[in-house]
Amino acid sequence: MSLELINKGYSPTSKLGVFLACMGGSFILAIIIPAIYLLLQTGINLAEIETALTDPKYTSGIMVMQLISTFLMFFLPAFLYAKIVYNKPFLALGFRNNFNPMHLVFTLLIVAVGFALSGYLSEVNKAIPIPDTKRVFFDELEKQYESQVKLLGQVSTWGQYISSLFILAFFPALFEEVFFRGGIQNMLTRNKNIGGAYILIAAFIVTLTYFVFSPNNMSWSFIGIVLAVVIACYFITPVKDIFSKIGNHPMAAIIATAIIFSAVHTSWYGFLSRFMLGVVLGLVFYYSKNIGYSILYHFLNNATVVTIMFYTTRKGEDISSMDDTKVPWYLALAGVIGIVFALYKIVTTNKLEAPVEIVIDPKNPFANNQKRQP
Repeated sequence: MSLELINKGYSPTSKLGVFLACMGGSFILAIIIPAIYLLLQTGINLAEIETALTDPKYTSGIMVMQLISTFLMFFLPAFLYAKIVYNKPFLALGFRNNFNPMHLVFTLLIVAVGFALSGYLSEVNKAIPIPDTKRVFFDELEKQYESQVKLLGQVSTWGQYISSLFILAFFPALFEEVFFRGGIQNMLTRNKNIGGAYILIAAFIVTLTYFVFSPNNMSWSFIGIVLAVVIACYFITPVKDIFSKIGNHPMAAIIATAIIFSAVHTSWYGFLSRFMLGVVLGLVFYYSKNIGYSILYHFLNNATVVTIMFYTTRKGEDISSMDDTKVPWYLALAGVIGIVFALYKIVTTNKLEAPVEIVIDPKNPFANNQKRQP
């Protein structure tokens, strides 16, 4: 028997508006509050924050600051959206109290075989030609990322390792999955004929593609053209209907969410591997009907990296050597086969149904419209 999920009278368009408003407000908080915390915790002034972010003596403060930032940027907007729109926010975000041991086994299999495919896609990403100006820009981003990894990755004691598993692995996995799979993907799959949302997503993808592959910087004229096209597509019914038809397939929501998930991490050289991770996480969530398994997969993925950093540091080696391993194509292919097999088994062993969404008309609560999440 399916659980009932009460929608408090919000249309698909209004739900998108609520989500964007929650996201915008939380993003502002995610900038201000972690900075205030670091200033108070370290005693530095505002001008010294950039330097402090790479200073080893502030490592613990930086880790907590990142935890606060991730909570505010990802978990808070998704939870507020679900709390405003639905009567059961955690059910709306995909939390279920069932446990399927077979899903656990096949989630672990995906984790085991997924690293080979991820490593191979990273090599493919590096081989994609982009303008020299953009390569310089992305190289600089990678240097900043590597400096942060070296700072936070100096995990040499068991106490540091355990705390890192929570701060760098579990909580980021929890917060990000709630936002991307529980929030964005769920919103897109629950609602049909939301061409406007996919027009915005298409505009984001076009803008992202231009930014990566154009030798020129983003111009206001280009942004103006994109906005004009978005507005035109929204009001031209046949065009909007095309986007609605495409968006009605659940894979559209999974792929769109994975693109946003990867882009938010701001790493060109890791874009394809994170996109693959996002797609698999989306498929695990969609077919298991329980966000707990995608959180588990995401956590184990992060925890593996933390564990490698721990043992690398304990051996006295530079953690940057973690990226030196080359993955042959046949191991990547084996990874694809393993992932497809595991997903197939999750689909065939799942007995959990998605919640039935009941939309309440505030003016007439007796005239309810039931619709099932696909």
